[in-house]
Amino acid sequence: GPVALLQPPGVPITPRRCGNDLPSRVADNLFWLGRHVERAEGSARLMRSSLIRLISESGPSQVGQLTVLFRAMDQAAGIDNEQPAAAIEPQEVEARIMSHLYDPQQPGSLHSMLDSLERVATAVRDRISLDTWRILQRIDDDFYPSNPPSLVSLGDVVAMLNQMILNFSAFSGVAMENMTRGPGWQFLELGPRIERAVGAVSYTHLTLPTT
Repeated sequence: GPVALLQPPGVPITPRRCGNDLPSRVADNLFWLGRHVERAEGSARLMRSSLIRLISESGPSQVGQLTVLFRAMDQAAGIDNEQPAAAIEPQEVEARIMSHLYDPQQPGSLHSMLDSLERVATAVRDRISLDTWRILQRIDDDFYPSNPPSLVSLGDVVAMLNQMILNFSAFSGVAMENMTRGPGWQFLELGPRIERAVGAVSYTHLTLPTT
């Protein structure tokens, strides 16, 4: 049968301390590293979808999609806004998306998410591989534009988000293939799964009709 290092269900675990145990602070940082990666990737995908619809020829169906995407971005940023995207001037739509991307003072912006990601990644740098660290550094380096955000074209932003999503996929692949299946890996995996579930629950009601 299959061989696993985990205890079978129902077997009590005896509390013990030894030098090989995972410190609680490291476990917490690995857990949040996984959550921040998943949250930032989801935000990047959301913004890419919004920008693609914004710069394309928007038909009636895409306007409705943009409204839902806009509400989802506002929700992630903690902004209570029921105004449909179709009722906003195009310049304001672009400005708000750029704020969701680059505003460091906005808690739910991609900038803030990447700052939080960098903090926890730095705290567990000795627990992740060099390749994993390089991927995280590349995500950070690619994000910041060489020009002020107000001068960056939407096409360049979409290209940056495309590369960022590929880098997040590389992070997940390296963590899955090259990390020992110990307690640290379990906490790193637990974070994205919880974040994905929270996101699914949070965004589902945005597509449901209001009564």
